[in-house]
Amino acid sequence: MENSSTLRPMRAIAGMAQQQARLALRSLSVDAERGLVVVAPPPPTQFRFGFEGLRYAATLTPTPQGFHCRITAPVGPVPFTAEDGAARRAMLAIVRSCRDRTEARFVIDTAQTIWLMAETAVAEVPTPESVMLELARHLAAARPYLRLMRDLVPPPRRARR
Repeated sequence: MENSSTLRPMRAIAGMAQQQARLALRSLSVDAERGLVVVAPPPPTQFRFGFEGLRYAATLTPTPQGFHCRITAPVGPVPFTAEDGAARRAMLAIVRSCRDRTEARFVIDTAQTIWLMAETAVAEVPTPESVMLELARHLAAARPYLRLMRDLVPPPRRARR
């Protein structure tokens, strides 16, 4: 029969599974006294902000080298061909033209909504200045495309409360 001190870490893991705790790769270890050591990953920081008529959602996830920054914003629906075929073709051309960009790109979801997406990994400790610099860099890269889209896309639909 196994020693109870050997089973102690396994019981702790089973208890964590019942609590549905968040775990990451290499976040569990056993110390010298055979106790379970859990290094829980810090949760990402999330916030929202508005800029030039769009609502942005930003997520900052800590990494060992610095942080990962991701920004998303619904730009609006793709115009239907029956509404304005030329606007639809122009919009799709704009979306295609920035498909391979890393600073800011546009994607179309299954509901035919255009989304602005930007993400980057930053190799420094997140400070208010470094976060604002990344946000400004992404918004500056997307701004020319957003200005082109402004006349082609109706504003995004707001959810009813």
